Amino acid sequence: MALDSSFLRYACVGVANTLLHASAFFALVYLAQAGQALANTVAFLFAATFSYLANSIYTFDAPRSRRGYLLFVGFMGGLAWGTGYLAQGAQWAPLITLVVFSLLSLCLGYGFSRFVIFRARGNAC
Repeated sequence: MALDSSFLRYACVGVANTLLHASAFFALVYLAQAGQALANTVAFLFAATFSYLANSIYTFDAPRSRRGYLLFVGFMGGLAWGTGYLAQGAQWAPLITLVVFSLLSLCLGYGFSRFVIFRARGNAC
């Protein structure tokens, strides 16, 4: 699958994933009064399963594995927590946190998914 095609598919899955993530994030921040680091991490974990499954099927047409899922969640969860931690320390508005994380996860998440998680079986970790 061409880079452009898989990136566009990844971006489409990302839109749905971002809506799930944003809903959970704002509910935790505004309704549950959670800190941004915790809210961003929990919201990410909620949306990560959808993203991993959708990308394995729709974007990369690749087999799923427990190891791949854990690598994906570990990498992206660390990114979510780090973004939330930075945002909390810098006192960013929650919307800024969400936008920054969404952009980072689109670019870094695509590269990590394509070249580590879902790379060709012959080159797998």
